[in-house]
Amino acid sequence: MMKATVTALALSLALVAACSQEDATPLEPDAVPALTPAETGEPLDKAGTSETIGGDGSNIQLLPITADTDLDVEGELGCSFQTEPDNALLFVAKANVGDEFRPRGGINNNGYAETLTGVETGGFSALETEGGKFGGKGMTLTLTPNEKRVNDGTETVSHSADLLVQRADGAERTYQGVWTCGP
Repeated sequence: MMKATVTALALSLALVAACSQEDATPLEPDAVPALTPAETGEPLDKAGTSETIGGDGSNIQLLPITADTDLDVEGELGCSFQTEPDNALLFVAKANVGDEFRPRGGINNNGYAETLTGVETGGFSALETEGGKFGGKGMTLTLTPNEKRVNDGTETVSHSADLLVQRADGAERTYQGVWTCGP
């Protein structure tokens, strides 16, 4: 049941973010869109991400979260991080409403679903406005919301954001994208 809820949240936030883009261009009737890395499940290595710096020399590879990613993230309300311009869903997080709650997040770490826990309390309100730092198996993720985006008339709130991924061996990589939160 929880897997279905996380998957539904992630996919609905991704759909809202994709539908609210201002610069979307209509397709020609006979045009067939090319698959993006997010749709093919291939590693991302586009503009908007940095190369892995430091560590043992191996790359940090966050793969897109799909319906098949087995994440178990609990909470009442949620947020998602998608890269730009390819809209790959790399991080989802949920939290309960009260300030005493810690958020929980999930990633697809090179093919392995991993759950992370927020290092600070603050509930959904802090998750939505501040992002936060999350720890897990040998990794720390820091989500930093930047400039708020124009509201599309829904309860969904979006910010430009940076996702810093740090591994225990000192390696780090930054992804740039959009942090979208809502019911």
